Amino acid sequence: MENIRSWTQIWPSFVRLCILNLVLDFKIIALADDSGSSGFAAENSCKNTNYQSFLPPPYQNISHMTCTPVCHTYELRYIQNDHTTTIILSAPYTTGWVGIGFSRDGMMIGSSAMVGWINKHGHAKIKQFYLRGKKPSEVIVDKGELPLNNVPAAVATNGAEIHLAFQLPDDNPI
Repeated sequence: MENIRSWTQIWPSFVRLCILNLVLDFKIIALADDSGSSGFAAENSCKNTNYQSFLPPPYQNISHMTCTPVCHTYELRYIQNDHTTTIILSAPYTTGWVGIGFSRDGMMIGSSAMVGWINKHGHAKIKQFYLRGKKPSEVIVDKGELPLNNVPAAVATNGAEIHLAFQLPDDNPI
């Protein structure tokens, strides 16, 4: 049986973070648990992943995304089209979750995070969290400041990778 840990159990493992600048004066914090590989991406190129075989529309039909390798061989892809920013975070997967946090000041406290995982029944789950503090009781499920649009977020596995995809409305160019 798959061992899925809750967000509050994983919270202490957030010592290792990668911070990237992206949109809307947010800093993005790429998060994933330590059950995958370790180390940093060895090169500045991303894999040629065909999302059409496992992600639903509109995520499978996106070309020309900017791709940035981040810590632990994760890949962050994003594109802005028609006032929407589409984000796909890919990471090595054995069990566990993948997530990405958005912060106005680069700190975890006060940030919002999107987290996706596959539960023990094989169903994809995605939640937004508000990280009010460092204590498990201060991690608020189904809250956050990310203004998600009406396109459902998606999480899927493909081979030994997990992919989290979602869209944010954005009236400001990158």
